Amino acid sequence: MKANPIKAVDVYGLLPIIPSNIPFAGNGPFGSVCGTQENSGLVPDKPFGLFNFSPLCEAHDKCYECDGGESRVGCDLNFASDAASKVCVKYALIPGLYSSCVSTASFYSLILIIVGEKAFEEARAGCPDGDCE
Repeated sequence: MKANPIKAVDVYGLLPIIPSNIPFAGNGPFGSVCGTQENSGLVPDKPFGLFNFSPLCEAHDKCYECDGGESRVGCDLNFASDAASKVCVKYALIPGLYSSCVSTASFYSLILIIVGEKAFEEARAGCPDGDCE
């Protein structure tokens, strides 16, 4: 038999809740909020169609700006904390989704720590009076 129906089964039950009309034009299927201008089309704003990180990414971007007031580390830690308390907490009663959300948020936070320095420096480059952290 060439057809294998077992391979076509959605064992996690996620297929029906992932939108079928995800746009593939413009910034790709991932949106334009999370990531830098250069890579925003590669970084999902809503990973797996479930975890909406868009508001967190917007807040993180504002934190990096001159009037953000936080250090880079503070901005990055706020992202991680907000991911757990504002996004992942919605899935607390669904262990598989909760752990997936926390893992995804941890990965985003790790990437911020590893490659966020350039974006932070560019955002703070025009700060008046050198009042940047």
